[in-house]
Amino acid sequence: MTTRREKESIQMRKNIINAAKKIIKDEGFEKLSIRKIAKKLDYAPSILYYYFQNKEELQMAIMQDGYGKIIKAVLSAYQSDGSGLEKLKKMSEAYIYAAYNMSDEFVQAQINSADIALEHTASMFEGALSKKPALQLLGKALSQINQLKTLSEVEIELKAQMIAASTLGLIVKLIVEKNLDERQRNRLVNTFINQVIVPIALSKGEENE
Repeated sequence: MTTRREKESIQMRKNIINAAKKIIKDEGFEKLSIRKIAKKLDYAPSILYYYFQNKEELQMAIMQDGYGKIIKAVLSAYQSDGSGLEKLKKMSEAYIYAAYNMSDEFVQAQINSADIALEHTASMFEGALSKKPALQLLGKALSQINQLKTLSEVEIELKAQMIAASTLGLIVKLIVEKNLDERQRNRLVNTFINQVIVPIALSKGEENE
């Protein structure tokens, strides 16, 4: 059973992370500092250091929190009933909306080239399929599609990377163009999945061209 002290500690960490996210949204990751967070919460900086040893540890917690939400959404879609292609569509939709709901926080993380950010967002490197959980789930769905069962792991990885990269482009546009109504946003997402993601998934592997 969680004690009252433990609950208070968990809530305090959440408060610090939420305050940090607001600063990131307004100013970017580079401008984040313990002093700014302390000022926003009206606490002495020393109190924050009790919960996070330094800014880097806090940044890591923020990245893990955001990435965890995306993984949870994608995993839920992957575990749903249906063929590999049906799972791919559901996973793509889940990823897009999970990222969209994180809005500016997601964009700031994706455009940040700092090592601590890239540890979570990098996905274009060789071997990413075995190291990035979301990409790994995407690869598993691709491998379950009948037409792709003869492809090598390298070819599956490249397909997963192209899907991830193109999906990121759509997400950024949806976030930037905030005034789109829900109907148009849903139409764009559905069209993108069926006319971009599915064709990438079903295309020949590079070794078969």
